[in-house]
Parts: sequence; structure tokens; C-alpha cells
Amino acid sequence: MAKTTLTVLFYLPLLAQSTILRLPCQTFAEFTVFHMGKALKGHVIKTERDVDDIGCTRKCVEHHKCRSYNLNVQTKECQLNERRHGENGTQLVDAPGWLYKSTDYSKKLIGATCRALNPCPSHILCRDTCTSPFYECVHCDENHHELHCDIPLDKNDCEKNPCQNGKCVDEHASYFCLCDPGFTGRNCESVTDINECESLPCFNGGTCRNDVNRFQCNCLAGYSGTHCEEDINECASIPCQNGATCIDRVNEYTCNCLPGYTGKRCQTDVNECASSPCRNGATCIDEVNRYSCNCVPGYTGQQCQTDFNECASSPCRNGATCVDEVNRYSCNCVPGYTGQQCLTDIDECASSPCPNGATCVDEVNRYSCNCVPGYTGQQCQTEINECASTPCQNGATCVNRINKYSCSCLPGYMGQECQTDIYECASSPCQNGGTCVDRINGYTCTCVAGYTGQHCQTARDYVGCYKDSRTRALPHVRGLDVSAGHLTANCIQACFASNQAYAGLQAGRQCFCGTSYDRYGIDGDSSCSSQCRDSTGMYCGGGWRNSVYKTGKILNTYKCLLLVKYIF
Repeated sequence: MAKTTLTVLFYLPLLAQSTILRLPCQTFAEFTVFHMGKALKGHVIKTERDVDDIGCTRKCVEHHKCRSYNLNVQTKECQLNERRHGENGTQLVDAPGWLYKSTDYSKKLIGATCRALNPCPSHILCRDTCTSPFYECVHCDENHHELHCDIPLDKNDCEKNPCQNGKCVDEHASYFCLCDPGFTGRNCESVTDINECESLPCFNGGTCRNDVNRFQCNCLAGYSGTHCEEDINECASIPCQNGATCIDRVNEYTCNCLPGYTGKRCQTDVNECASSPCRNGATCIDEVNRYSCNCVPGYTGQQCQTDFNECASSPCRNGATCVDEVNRYSCNCVPGYTGQQCLTDIDECASSPCPNGATCVDEVNRYSCNCVPGYTGQQCQTEINECASTPCQNGATCVNRINKYSCSCLPGYMGQECQTDIYECASSPCQNGGTCVDRINGYTCTCVAGYTGQHCQTARDYVGCYKDSRTRALPHVRGLDVSAGHLTANCIQACFASNQAYAGLQAGRQCFCGTSYDRYGIDGDSSCSSQCRDSTGMYCGGGWRNSVYKTGKILNTYKCLLLVKYIF
């Protein structure tokens, strides 16, 4: 395709002051359109976003390293390249939707921007500026807009389908045609044959043939692919046999054979018997990378070269003496062994010499017995007396058993050897604060004041259930800690210590003391049904009812008697 030269005028900031023009914008560059649908890959130095063709041109001119650019006309992505097509072997690649341009940076002095470019419509005033884009179109009319006042409002330049053989892309105040393969021109109206071989697409010595809208590579032998880029792997068909390693080469292969094989594909087994290595009438057997000889009787060795000594291999075992004979041998066995080679140990356990369940262990020319627990002796004939060490304690009787013993304990003892005194107080048999004293095979209870019985279960001096009131029949209040337990016994003891003859328990938790108790009269025992808070199984009065007990304190009444006598 012939190159089309497009001169784009673009102005840079002031590089050299012109006394003629007196403007800060003096340089432009000539850009050449190479291909639509092409791009230069691998040399992008910077990417700009959301710019059009003029904007991408400006970005390239402004960048000191830019020599060409790729522009995606749809996404408006601008790629600045540091090289041009054809420099140092650079090639264009197919890239639908892209536009490629390059610059030769021919710089010239020009006049003002408006005079040089005349970018605005003839009926619109153009005014130079010294900032990008270095001009402005002043006062667009009501039917146009954008930078050049050339974009009709709401106008779609692709409505009339101007692209004859391609796709139309609408732009600001213009349109752009993406031509079908084989067409070119602004409206894709021209038929052209692009030389696809120009980019040297065929590798590895392949010859390029240009066709319409395509190319074809004729590859040298050993290569394939669209670009002759693939070295044909001649090993892919696995030509090497018998475990050989295939080495791929250009248009050929070689096989590294394993030892014992030969041939182009290592297909032939080398015959190691060809040299007749076996002697003395032996038969040669060919194997892979080796041979073996079947010797006739009386000969030995790898090649059957040695007259065979039947005793040389020490066929007789277990200390037997070997006697060499013609093509045979015999063995003189030591005591305890038998058989042709004296391999068999005579079983001395065959007669079952070990009694009482013992295990017999056969040894050379003897045996031993492994006794089961409880027996001893060379043949395990003696039962062991486990009571011989008197293991039972505290007068217990020892009973001997097989590999164990048992002890018959006297009352009050327990344990395997009757070593433990049974603690009869463990069940807390003593009630109402009584103290338990452990004995041999028994216990005794030491009762607190007011209780008696084997378990201190009986209140010694219970009087009855009596009524109470706010002025109290038993006026002395004892503040006892119910959580300490044994409320009844503690109350009686406390009142006794206070020199009070009677103790009264009320509402399951209160203790009262006094010298009298019947001020408000007696009541039935069912009224004193509040269980003691200490959970002893006793009842400690009820609501305004006293369970009354004698404390055992004897009142000093003789003074009263003398007083009465004196009065009368």
C-alpha cells in the first residue's frame, strides 16, 4: 500500500524567539499515515487516555522521545512510541480499530496558528492563543459547537453510511472509516492489494508469497506454522524403540540406544552369544546387553571354564563336614542336626518334656522350658507357694493359688492384703452434733449435751411444743450461726452455758433461752413442724411456736423455799 503523507500543524511552547512573528508557537511536524488497523508493538513509552487524533498528535509532538503513535479510534487510547516502523527491525502488527502514524520531526517556522491552520469555519472568527491548543474559535453559532465550531448539534456523521466497504465511526464534526480487508480511502472506496510480505512475516528461512488480503509462508524442511515459527518435532512419533532417548534435530532425529541395542531406531538386540563365549559344552543364552552359560554337570564359572568342586559352595550347614564326590557331595552332621545338608535341627521338644502348660523351646541338641506364671523348676514341675512371704496383714489368713494368693481379712479390715483399717465413721452415723470415734470393726458416738443413744439420735429432755408471742416466753435470744450445723444441739448447749434451764427453737432457725417456757400455753407437736435449717432431720419449732428442751441446768431453788417458810 502506498504511503499517504498528512501534514499536521501543531504548535509547541516557545523554543526560540522570532523577531519576525513575535509569537511563542513556532514548530510543526509532518506525520505520515502508514496503515489503518495496524500498530507498532513493543516500543510504547507512554499511554494517554481520552484523546482524539489531533490530541494524540499533540501529545507525541510534546514528548521529546516520541517518534510515532498508535491511536485506538474507538476507545481514544493514545500510545506514544519511541521508534518508527522499519527502525531496528520494528514491524507493524494487525490491530483492528487502531491507526498508526509516525513523524520525521521536520521543524519549520510558520505564521500564527489561525493563519497556518485556519481551523475555524470561514464565518467564525479564529483568535490565536499561546496555550494549548494555541487558538480558539470565537462565538460558535447556535447550530454548531465544540473547539472548531464545526460539529452540528446532535448530528451523527455516520447517518448517511459514508463508508462503502467498512464500518463508520462517528467523531466530533467528522467520521472515520474502518475499512474491510483489501479496501482503502477515506470512504473505503478504493480496492488495494496490501503487500502482506512487506513485514517479513516468515521465519526460519521461509519464503513469503503475497496473496489477496493474506500471505502464505513456504517453510524449509523441518519447520511448520503460519510463520514457519515451529520446529517440527520429529520425536513426536516416538520413533526410538527399546527405551532409547530421542533427540530432535532440524528435519531429522537421532536415537541414543540403551546398552544391548543398535540400529537407526535402536530396534536390534545385540547378540552377545555370537562370539561363542561359553566353554566345555555349555549352552549360551543371549540376554539384553549380557549372556549367561548353562554349564554341563561338573563345571562352573561365568563361562563354565572351571571344573566344579561340589564342596566349594559349602553346601553342608550347621558345622557339618562336606565330602566331595564325583558330581555330588555328602555331609557328616554334628549331633543335633540331620538331613542331606544337615539343615534340619532335631526337635528335642517332640516328646513334650515340659509339664503344667510350660512352653518347650527347642535348641541345638537340647531343650529348655518357659514356665507359665506360678511354676518353676527345670521342667516347670514345681508350683510356687505365693503365701511363703506372708503377704497378708493384721491377722488375715493367706490362701495360696496358682500364680497368686488371696487374703481372708478379719472384721474391720480391707484391701488386697488386709492392710487398711475400715473407717466406720465415713458414713457420719452420729447425729445432732455427736462426734464419731473410729474403732476396729466399729465406732462410738460422743453426744453433745441434751442427746443420747448409739447415734445421739434421742433428745434427752424434750418438753414439748409451746406457744410464743412478741414479749417472748423464753426472753433470752441466742444468735447462732445455723450454717455451722446441729442447731438443736448448739442451742441447748448455749442455753446451758448461759445458766438457763430451758432452750426453745423457733421457725427452724431461732434459739431462745429462759427459766420458764409456758407463759402462752402448750400446743400440739404438729405446730412445731419447721425443719431445722441445718438439715439434721430434726424439727426446730414453727411460726411463733417453740420446741422446748431442758438444758440440764438445775435451778437454785432452795432460796425460794426459805423465803416461803419465812413468810408463813
